[in-house]
Amino acid sequence: MASTLKCSDEGFLEVRGLPVSSVREAMMLFQFSERIKAFLIVASKMIDGLKGLEGAELSGAKRMFGRFLDAVMAEARLAMNATGRQEFDDVGSLLSETSNLARSGLVDEAMRMIADAISRVATCGSEALSFLKERGLL
Repeated sequence: MASTLKCSDEGFLEVRGLPVSSVREAMMLFQFSERIKAFLIVASKMIDGLKGLEGAELSGAKRMFGRFLDAVMAEARLAMNATGRQEFDDVGSLLSETSNLARSGLVDEAMRMIADAISRVATCGSEALSFLKERGLL
């Protein structure tokens, strides 16, 4: 049984056992994880680009960043619905907070949220990858 780590509201790590039980599930999980991870990496580059902008440029960039995050959150919801993995719901919550932080100008905190989201998605992907490797499929 594979296990995942989740940071609780108090900052402690909780282990939740969520087995990858089939090749189909592992393939879907790996695909969604890699896709969302790529979007999150783009989001981290975008938020870094907010630094140094001012006035109308900053305002427009924040709006576009918010729309991009909305699209990534929709992808995370799709992944959650398709795989049943709570981590994708957690990513959606982190991105919602990221959007709020970015709108408030708290770029460094927003960047930390994105890093946390990348970590959660990468954990899912590595579980799927391990499952597929163990069966000689990769």
